[in-house]
Amino acid sequence: MKTVVCASREVPVIAETQVLVVGSGPAGIAAAVAAARCGAQTMLVERYGCFGGALSVGQVESYTWYFNENTYTAEGISKEIDDRMVACGGTQHDDRGTGNFINPEKYKYMLDCWIAEEGIRPLLHAFVTDVVMEGNVLKGVIVESKSGRGAILADRIVDATGDGDVAARAGADFEQGKDNNGQVLPVTMVFGVSGVDTKMFRNYIESNPETTNPDTHGLKLPFRRAKQDGRWPVDRDGGAWKELTPNGEFTSLNLTLENGIDGTNVWDLTHAEIMGRQQVMWAVDVLRDYAKEMGFENCTLRSMAGQIGIRETRRIRGEYSVCRADVLGHAEFDDTIGVFTTFIDGEVVSKDDAHFQLPYRMILPKKLENLAVAGRCASCEDDAIQTVRMMVCCATTGQAAGTACALSIKEGVSLRNMDVSKLQAQLVSDGVKIR
Repeated sequence: MKTVVCASREVPVIAETQVLVVGSGPAGIAAAVAAARCGAQTMLVERYGCFGGALSVGQVESYTWYFNENTYTAEGISKEIDDRMVACGGTQHDDRGTGNFINPEKYKYMLDCWIAEEGIRPLLHAFVTDVVMEGNVLKGVIVESKSGRGAILADRIVDATGDGDVAARAGADFEQGKDNNGQVLPVTMVFGVSGVDTKMFRNYIESNPETTNPDTHGLKLPFRRAKQDGRWPVDRDGGAWKELTPNGEFTSLNLTLENGIDGTNVWDLTHAEIMGRQQVMWAVDVLRDYAKEMGFENCTLRSMAGQIGIRETRRIRGEYSVCRADVLGHAEFDDTIGVFTTFIDGEVVSKDDAHFQLPYRMILPKKLENLAVAGRCASCEDDAIQTVRMMVCCATTGQAAGTACALSIKEGVSLRNMDVSKLQAQLVSDGVKIR
């Protein structure tokens, strides 16, 4: 490979803080709020122009889509996210269960207000490109922005990027795919349509109750018909809908699919974005021509997500990796930081209050100090990523990470050496179910 030499240069320190959170999906929001509420000076850095992660930029409205009346989760900030959206009129009930869809546009604004309310210092349009290290101790990050290159120094850092960008640049061990084979979960371009006959759609799903089954989703039949006619050259038989407005707008449709995409490879991402938009155009035609009885005959394209939806990239190797046996076996841990429902996306949907515990060790990367990882890049095996990546689970690991960072600073100890019982007591006091 041809290379060029970039001259070394001094980088200005643009900010210093006690707790730095990188990434603002549910994990990052929960981490930042938790750290600030524990009294730590907190900063939240996001590469896009809004906070929210996949829920806002990716139009993934299904925060609690798998919830039923008995679903048992950690609550805490993960529940507060939903509660705040209900309070601002930014949710719609999910026909498939007891959960809510979250309106991405109102979510962006709610987060702006919440971050200001908690006294968190925000920084948008800043992408982490490197780290500041002293041995195995992470001291800060380097960001690139329209203002140029700058360093942000921090006593503790939470990697909530989803891709484990900070941890990877700091030298953390990680895996992508089973046995590190790189074969990760597929990606999806979410989109919205207008012009749906709301009454006809509602009548259809009431007459065909199987369409609201979270195990099967409701838009499979028209895409199977289109595939038989050669109109849908995609390796997926449709998928799910989210919010349907009274004006006939489906604001989030999860129907497209691309395999073999490495979300940490810019060339793969470029291909995925372009092909994802192509699939959206095909999908709109399929809906219009093959889902007429469901009210889509006059539908038109409304929107496409600002980024392709990524399900899996790096899984940072921590002191413990959650596995499928933990999820299905109702695992319990002495260092539990929260619980999550027995759920594996696309395979197991819990109908009762079955749950398992998440260990503190899963957010501690091996060999590195001053860093916690939260969200879908937290330590888990390939057979558990479909659980750990769920937004409510991400918020739970995020709250624990932010709380641990703030408390460890107060106690003057490292994240690895802090008294876990004190962390647990604080989490319980903050409304988290850890058992």
